[in-house]
Amino acid sequence: MMGLRLTVVAALLLVLAAEARAETAWVTDRVQITLHWSPAADAPAVKTLSTGASLEVLERGAAFTRVRDAAGAEGWAANDALMAEPPARQQLDRLRGQLAAAQSALAAETARTKELAQKLAELAAGQNAPAPPQPDAAAPAPPPAAAPGPAGRLFFDWTWLGISFAMLIIGFAAGVWWLRELNRRKLGGMHLRI
Repeated sequence: MMGLRLTVVAALLLVLAAEARAETAWVTDRVQITLHWSPAADAPAVKTLSTGASLEVLERGAAFTRVRDAAGAEGWAANDALMAEPPARQQLDRLRGQLAAAQSALAAETARTKELAQKLAELAAGQNAPAPPQPDAAAPAPPPAAAPGPAGRLFFDWTWLGISFAMLIIGFAAGVWWLRELNRRKLGGMHLRI
């Protein structure tokens, strides 16, 4: 009984998996093709399809494929009338749409960039400069700014740079001396020159 249930569940899973991976085919660049009732070229026609029609593949045969169109009509189409990708015309139309969207986005960003550049130029020229805020009597005084040096720049003294490099050199020399002494102690007082 349990084996039968497992078999039924496995069969259902296989059927669902086959349905889930439905293949899609498109009508080739021919102007029109005919769907037939059976897999034969002389079989009665079900429907006529135009180039670019998307079809769901239901069953593949040697010369014909059973398909279903978007309206739900099923029939057999010749394998040479179907292809795995949309026709070049549809792909080109899709790419043209993507190009138009990208060009409009680029135009919008270009206009925004020009607008921002114009505002920046106005600010640099002193136009539309915001008025300095009036000090509020109740507000605390701002902290003092760094003392400006010559020509209105913030104070930078080359002395600090020199002190920094001197400390770096002293630290390097002390490290070399310390390693020499450590090696001398390890070697029992001998000093190796390398």
